[in-house]
Amino acid sequence: MIQFNAIKVHDLVYLDSEGIVPGWFLVTGVSQKVKFFTATQLGYDIRPVMVPSDRMGAIRKHIRAIAV
Repeated sequence: MIQFNAIKVHDLVYLDSEGIVPGWFLVTGVSQKVKFFTATQLGYDIRPVMVPSDRMGAIRKHIRAIAV
């Protein structure tokens, strides 16, 4: 499982969880204090989803922005 501290702004994550449409998301914000991150689905102009640290199992794949 991917650790919360590994997620940074501009990373790409593949989310697949109940309540979230599966797909690739761009991380747009990370709150270390409250322990959640926001992400916007690629290709869609919809509001960002908020993923709390206790739902890190929703992340199936993670690509660091530096790797791109």
